[in-house]
Amino acid sequence: MENKLDFSLPEKKAKTSFAAIFTIILLLVLIGLTTANFFVKPSQKALSSNNTKTSSLTAEQMKDLASKLASRNLYTRAAALWQEYLSNANLSDNERATGLFQVASMYEKANMYDDAIEYFYRSEMTSKVADLEPQINSHIKDCFEKLGKFSALRYELMDRTSFNKKENAGSE
Repeated sequence: MENKLDFSLPEKKAKTSFAAIFTIILLLVLIGLTTANFFVKPSQKALSSNNTKTSSLTAEQMKDLASKLASRNLYTRAAALWQEYLSNANLSDNERATGLFQVASMYEKANMYDDAIEYFYRSEMTSKVADLEPQINSHIKDCFEKLGKFSALRYELMDRTSFNKKENAGSE
């Protein structure tokens, strides 16, 4: 008797399980929802951003809200509200400089020292307010120190304390 080896594979039974069908249906639904979300979401975002950008608050209400946000340690949001206030309100140069100083202070409290320095400079360039000048000097010094930019601080101090105001020490 001869035993022959059978190397043929058994026929695969075409059997579809409930889990496979359910998975395919869920994938199709997910693809449909993702596609719908892609087309619907941008228009909803545009509507919501338009609602937040077009503020129904008066200038005084914006200032009060910014102060409230700052008191809750939400400094970046307060800075954004101060910026919105500055862009919407009709202000004199001194008021604008004071508002820019507020923006800079919020950024400094939020540890965003680069932005704070920029807005301190903007405040200084907008109008020379005698009450703000010593504060701006002090805050700029603190920001440069916290950034660890001691050479920039040195040049800044040289510019602010030099007798010859026409030359910038930082340009040397």
